[in-house]
Amino acid sequence: MKFSICSWTFGNEPIENVMRFTASAGYDSIEIRAATNDYNWKELLHLSKELSLEMNGLTGDTSWPNEETDLANKNPVYRQKAVDHFKRQIEAVKQAQGKYQKT
Repeated sequence: MKFSICSWTFGNEPIENVMRFTASAGYDSIEIRAATNDYNWKELLHLSKELSLEMNGLTGDTSWPNEETDLANKNPVYRQKAVDHFKRQIEAVKQAQGKYQKT
């Protein structure tokens, strides 16, 4: 059995500290909040390998409350910005080499 945790559980703690704590606590993997502008994904991927901590995927981030990331916004300009926001998150998953497995 493998154990994983989401990084948002730790609030605003720097992600590098969260990853180190997660690895030292015996977790096998971490799912990182997909805050596309907050992280250097290549560096986090390197750190995850250094810590033997799998980074299987990212937790979608709406940056809520924020009209520009609200897919249900009635304003089509904001809806398009939200779509673009989530497309950047998908690209971040690729950079982090995220993958999910069917169970």
